[in-house]
Amino acid sequence: MPRAARCLALFTITVTLALAVTAIGAGPVRGPDPTERLREVLVPFDDLNVLLASNPSRVLLSRGRYETLLAEARRVPDVGPPLVAAIVAASYEASLGNERARINGALIVDVLEVGLQTVALVLGQVGVRRARLDGVDAPLGQGQDGRLLLFVEGKGRHDLAIELVAPLATDSARQTLNIRVPTPASTRFHLTVDGDVEVEGGPAVMSRVFDPVTGTTRIEIALDRDRILRLVMTLNSRLTREQRLVVAR
Repeated sequence: MPRAARCLALFTITVTLALAVTAIGAGPVRGPDPTERLREVLVPFDDLNVLLASNPSRVLLSRGRYETLLAEARRVPDVGPPLVAAIVAASYEASLGNERARINGALIVDVLEVGLQTVALVLGQVGVRRARLDGVDAPLGQGQDGRLLLFVEGKGRHDLAIELVAPLATDSARQTLNIRVPTPASTRFHLTVDGDVEVEGGPAVMSRVFDPVTGTTRIEIALDRDRILRLVMTLNSRLTREQRLVVAR
């Protein structure tokens, strides 16, 4: 059989096939740009060893098998993120007064997919006075498990401002705050308490500053993620003096 006839009768190989065969041995195949123009070069079967000898890990495929692999490589797996929406950061400012704590929270919600999504607000021993999402009243609901749900729509970042109120237990020597709020990995919590107050139990204290001008103590604490905050503090000095005065009378 003439050399040209053998060339046409046996195999037709393309430049892109030679490149794709190398990729098959190394990892997943990435299909070419559909707008890219391809050139095909006919190579005699007896001369294939010259083309393939530079990389012994190449594999020779038929045109049908090659097209099938390209089609499979173009498929995008339909696998979404584990969470389509989540609270990624939170900052709280708490003001402790007479048997009550007022807490203002600024939370950042990140949405990864389009459409209406829900985010669980893990709250305990607190009441919600107000919630605003991106400057407007936030749509809230209750899930089947009793948790408060935030409805958010739109891919990207959203700002949630929430106002909470919680009871502050007080006895003759201590005041205790028991609450639970959303605590993502990036969380900051500050308290402002009347009087010169010390923390006796609870989470780690990052800083404590007493201002004699205003007569208040500002405390920054480190919250444990997804844990109940139980903060035990001494009774403020002004209230202690008032109680002593009443006893003296």
